[in-house]
Amino acid sequence: MVDFAIDIYKNLHPDEPTPEKLVEKRKQVVDELAGLESRSLQVISLLLKEDIQEQIASSRDSRQLFEYLAEEHNVSYISYVQLLTAYFTADSRSGGRTFQVCQISI
Repeated sequence: MVDFAIDIYKNLHPDEPTPEKLVEKRKQVVDELAGLESRSLQVISLLLKEDIQEQIASSRDSRQLFEYLAEEHNVSYISYVQLLTAYFTADSRSGGRTFQVCQISI
């Protein structure tokens, strides 16, 4: 969204430099997204492991899967869901395509 705002500003004011406020906001968004991405990739790579995939396929319900992840991989379901939700939300707001890429790779 910030990139979109910068593009609109440049179209409306082609001879003026981009306002510092927009430049700083873009840097803030990119930094936040990079941090969320690096933490989320750990979760996504865990979920793509073969033993986890087998457990996902064989679990009768989500509770069983979450107990397995907590016991075998020391995973806190709530923190992972919150992290992935924050990452996919931030990525979506910035025009990203991470969710589509993750669906394809799974």
